[in-house]
Amino acid sequence: MVPLTASCIRTGQPSAVILTSISTILCQERSILCVDPWDQRAPSIYEDKIVWQDGRKGKFDIYGYDLKADSESGICNATGDRRNPSIWRTIVIWEDWRNDRSDVYAYDLLSVHELPIATAGAFKYNPVVYGNTLAFDDGDVYSNSTAIGR
Repeated sequence: MVPLTASCIRTGQPSAVILTSISTILCQERSILCVDPWDQRAPSIYEDKIVWQDGRKGKFDIYGYDLKADSESGICNATGDRRNPSIWRTIVIWEDWRNDRSDVYAYDLLSVHELPIATAGAFKYNPVVYGNTLAFDDGDVYSNSTAIGR
């Protein structure tokens, strides 16, 4: 299997989520997964799953693409913006602004279940997930600190 990278480019309108295999970077071969007149940003990839923040509805929501199934799906489209998704296996986490501040939410692609991870206190930014560990910038602890949960 050829390793894949996802990148978000902005070359005027429309923006796009682009899939490129490492072996074809020099040849500039790319597959466009999503083209929409609004922004698509902050892609994250795990094996055959790609997630990104997508502004097609006038606010940022989280969308995903399954390369094996060749299908796109909406992951979260609650009120407010969702930003900076991260994916590990079947778990997607993101920064969520539905409560007028940034919290961290997660979604399990297998159980099709969303759950709040960190919703109390100050702003939470830049969540990432790897294995059973997640990390995010937490304004509650100290300015510019990182919280880690397992």
